[in-house]
Amino acid sequence: MLLYGKGATIRCTIHAIAIMVLWGILTVTSAQPTLELLGHTAVDETAGLDVWGYVDAATGKEYALVGTEMGLRIFDVTEPSLPTEVGTSMPGTLGFDVKVWLNYAYMVDRVTGPGSPDGYIIDITDVTNPQVAGRFPAAHNIFIDDLGYLYLEGSDIMLEIQDLNTDPANPAFVWSGGSTGGHDATVIGDILYDFHGTGRTNIYDVSDRSNPVILGQIDSPIIIYNHNGWPTEDGTHLLITDERAEGTTVDISVYDITDLSNPTLVDDYSDSTATVHNVQVRGNYAYASYYTAGIKVFDLTDPTNMTEVGHYDTFPGEGEDLKGAFGVYVFAPSGNIYVNCETGLYIFSFDNITGIETEEPVPADFELAQNFPNPFNPSTRIEFSLSAESDITLEIFDISGQKVTTLADGVWQAGSHTLRWDAAGYHSGIYFYRLTSNSHVQTRQMVLLK
Repeated sequence: MLLYGKGATIRCTIHAIAIMVLWGILTVTSAQPTLELLGHTAVDETAGLDVWGYVDAATGKEYALVGTEMGLRIFDVTEPSLPTEVGTSMPGTLGFDVKVWLNYAYMVDRVTGPGSPDGYIIDITDVTNPQVAGRFPAAHNIFIDDLGYLYLEGSDIMLEIQDLNTDPANPAFVWSGGSTGGHDATVIGDILYDFHGTGRTNIYDVSDRSNPVILGQIDSPIIIYNHNGWPTEDGTHLLITDERAEGTTVDISVYDITDLSNPTLVDDYSDSTATVHNVQVRGNYAYASYYTAGIKVFDLTDPTNMTEVGHYDTFPGEGEDLKGAFGVYVFAPSGNIYVNCETGLYIFSFDNITGIETEEPVPADFELAQNFPNPFNPSTRIEFSLSAESDITLEIFDISGQKVTTLADGVWQAGSHTLRWDAAGYHSGIYFYRLTSNSHVQTRQMVLLK
């Protein structure tokens, strides 16, 4: 099912084409990936809040964590066509914003004024029985970087950093600074992007989390509210969303930040019929939750010419309203995309159709074992077995979905195999390793602790 445009068109012929491709009957190529709905489930009318992803380290199963007014809802999305609710946290644990570190979910309420409720830390080791494990200070939005530091933002608080490494259920204060009035943060590597509401966007060096240093600022007259954003993968450009943009006012601005002393606007995008919420970047594409317009996908191959290449409307309403697609999550190891809104949880793929003919049979099954030791420092063993000679890749990704290395790529004989990953040059954090053989994929999670 290929989906593109508001009131998406359905082309059932894709299924027949896909079957012919898999059997080597037909070779199909597409220069442009396509957005495809894989699955959907209704949640309830209180569920139009955030969504994040979680992978069980023991089983490799993928889960979507859906924030609702009534608590956290956990869905097994390993089989995306059949998303299944498996667990719910206690009522009152509002999931306005949801993030994950190790086997814990972190959730906050939407308000940050005096007397605002603290954030909740939910132990999701047993996804069928999530339990409150701790609390942390109130915030409007949160972010957790791949080194295990929690960032708090909100209109009535200063930007704050807390450390989750010693005890994830009891965050330790590290730093607080800047000014009140912030809204959201994104941290990639040692760079913090602070989207500070009606103020500006601040860019910090946080290589020393206890002493952030301002590198640059974007104070643009065309941005009413610096709401959220994400850098391109090479770090040369930054996308900034403006939730308060109306009419032809710019929704998404793209800045060249190669010279942080002089960030330069190079492109922008506006939809006068809908309001943008959040954006995330993976690969050469940006994915935006766009309230009443659903999800939009943009090609960033040329950041000076951002082009809309995918769209699916998840909400029946119209207009520049703050209802509809609220949360988007694009970093699942499978590559699947989660979108959450009042009409439920949606799972999408966004992939090229490729028909690479092969004379090799697809193996009936293969097995990717849990790495050992896990957690590890600095090296670990990864074992896998093949039922037939197969062309495989074994890749490792960080928590943001960026590939960090490839351990195997080529034809391997049937049988059991062991590879070692030496992570001496990598930061502590969560990593995923993925074994791919034609249409077969298995993913597991591992933790590097230094």
